Amino acid sequence: MLSASWGEIPNRENHIVCSPSALLSFRKDPEIYKLRYIDKKDEPTPSMEFGSMVHKYVLEPDSFLTEYFILPEKTPDLDHDSESLKAMCKELGEKVTGTKRELASRIRNHNPDFQIYEEVVDGLSSVDKKPVPPDVAKKLEEIKSKIMSHDKVGPWIALADKEKKGYWTHSSGVVMPFVADAFLMHKGVGVCIDLKITTHFEPNKFMRNLFDSGYHIQAAAYCQAITELTGQTFENFLFITIEPAAPHRIRFLQLDSAALDAGKLELNKYMIEFKERFLNQDWSPRDQDKQIQSVSLASWDWEKISEVE
Repeated sequence: MLSASWGEIPNRENHIVCSPSALLSFRKDPEIYKLRYIDKKDEPTPSMEFGSMVHKYVLEPDSFLTEYFILPEKTPDLDHDSESLKAMCKELGEKVTGTKRELASRIRNHNPDFQIYEEVVDGLSSVDKKPVPPDVAKKLEEIKSKIMSHDKVGPWIALADKEKKGYWTHSSGVVMPFVADAFLMHKGVGVCIDLKITTHFEPNKFMRNLFDSGYHIQAAAYCQAITELTGQTFENFLFITIEPAAPHRIRFLQLDSAALDAGKLELNKYMIEFKERFLNQDWSPRDQDKQIQSVSLASWDWEKISEVE
């Protein structure tokens, strides 16, 4: 059995591998797992891209700068439309046909310092980085400021190991790679921290969505992995839930021990099933999903009906 370690899995192709995110897709439906991780036909959404930027900006600022660049503001001296450029060219006795860049080039024959916004962006885009609009950059800074200004969580984030990559082997023999958002020992207590961009950022909504999202399973996986790799006990899991839309409200939610224990049970269950299906390359729907199933109103909806009556 492959020993747990930090870094990449050696000879990955020789092992049955399933990350926490992949396991949650598998738990939802084996067909979804196949689409995303075998067929690789699931495209990242804008919300997923924003989540990646938040993680980088808050937890790995140096890495953020190697992967992204922030676009400048459109100041009046840079923001010119085609008509205004044509008017400048006409006034200078230059041709008034062509693209904005061609028009700007002619204006530079008379004013070497003249630039348009698109040319500034072109210069920044010459490196292999993803552009971040100024308004998005402001959102990222606002989110980071809210997290780091928290009197308890801010110092934890500052002291924590962040975005650390490793792997461990489950008792089923499945190797689970992971990237831990943040973890630290605080006064002898192991704490794992995870950032979530979610519309369910309020405690009551988060709890209602907790089982369906499988975040308790993910928490159990991270706690077990970091415990194995550090030799210290990590049984405290903190979610930093962030509202995706302005004003990007933030809540700090600690998973209780009962939910973490439930996550461990489900982790074991689905890792065992994953191994069996991987060996058979069987990604068909589970038996219960092939049956006709009865549905009704949820318990809280029946309570609303009772109130109306």
